[in-house]
Amino acid sequence: MDHYAQGATLYRQGQYAQAVVELSKAGAGGELVGQLGRYYEGMSHRALGLDALREGQFGEAEQRFRQAMACLGTQAELTSFLASSLAQQGQHDLCVQEMEKLARRPDATVGVWRRLAQAQWRSGRADEAFMTIQEAMRRLGPVPALHLQIGMFYAAQEKMAPAREHLTRAAEADASNADAHYYLGLVASACQDLRLATRSLQRAFSLRPGDVLLAYQLSLAARAASERGFHLVVHLPDRTAAVPAASQSQQLAQYVAGETDFIEAFLALPPSDVDEELFEMLHGVMQVALAQHGDYADLHLNCSRVLGRLGRVEEALQAGLRATQINPRYVKALVHVAQLHVQLGQQSAAMVRLREAIAAGADYPDVHCLAGEVMRDLQRPEDAKRHLLRALELNANFKRAASAMETLAA
Repeated sequence: MDHYAQGATLYRQGQYAQAVVELSKAGAGGELVGQLGRYYEGMSHRALGLDALREGQFGEAEQRFRQAMACLGTQAELTSFLASSLAQQGQHDLCVQEMEKLARRPDATVGVWRRLAQAQWRSGRADEAFMTIQEAMRRLGPVPALHLQIGMFYAAQEKMAPAREHLTRAAEADASNADAHYYLGLVASACQDLRLATRSLQRAFSLRPGDVLLAYQLSLAARAASERGFHLVVHLPDRTAAVPAASQSQQLAQYVAGETDFIEAFLALPPSDVDEELFEMLHGVMQVALAQHGDYADLHLNCSRVLGRLGRVEEALQAGLRATQINPRYVKALVHVAQLHVQLGQQSAAMVRLREAIAAGADYPDVHCLAGEVMRDLQRPEDAKRHLLRALELNANFKRAASAMETLAA
């Protein structure tokens, strides 16, 4: 864990080369610390790659992006990384027959036609895929997404002239379509039009800055153009990754709702300079999960604990109280809420929750010890002594309870 904490601190300070050294050691583990170590190691390589691109060191950039992909996959966004690492995968396309039924409806969308063509293509029916897109164009007009799709099909068949024509139309008609710029860049690169390739890939990367594979391909194109003698100035977005797709947040939220050990692993992480980023991300994911499972008391409790880690104690208290409202005998939540009351200096309210926890079965040394400390703060020494004695009766070696007894007697 020391390598992770030190590496995360170096990453946050912008000392990426040193961070790589520390995080590569943390990333050797298989648990959450290891996964996050690999994530921040990959992000450090990505940052070094972006710096190299800015400085025109395209070979160095290529190497760094390749190392980043080895750690991250293709996405530099934390939610996406964790979703792909932890959540269950397995989305399946509808069969061609079902897609054909949808496409024949008068209200069929561009997306339906594209999915039908893609399904036909994957099943080896390329001619039908082309005819499907052409029919969609007759029905819906020259929609950019259809130009993009047919351009990709032509490119896959290495028919670069029609591929370039259709992809250019897609990119010109919809300047915000990252895929159109991306595939146009790849086709231009294959045609040795390195100026267009670099320009198109750069536009795609500005729209999709979290795509490490795209950054890698941009560095390849820029390097090739530079070696041909073209003077290039590569303008890049900042190091901030793209906002995660809603589907990725949903996917991770489903995992969080069903795997409480995942939250426990996060809360067990050693403090580091990336805590705010990690726990803000986790809190956002938990809000998505709670929107679907608002009646899960354990989700509200874990949300409270995450807010506590962020230092947002008042909000943590409200989330914890929601857990106790859903399940009034939820001992873990009652004790947690009592601890939050203590942090806020609300000893009387804390004692109410501790009595409820003990009545619900929390006849535990740490609960009685906390109750004794709260009673001592409320200047009720006899009640404090009773709880502390019970704590020591349950655990004769409980040093915290023994220390509290000593201060009570002093």
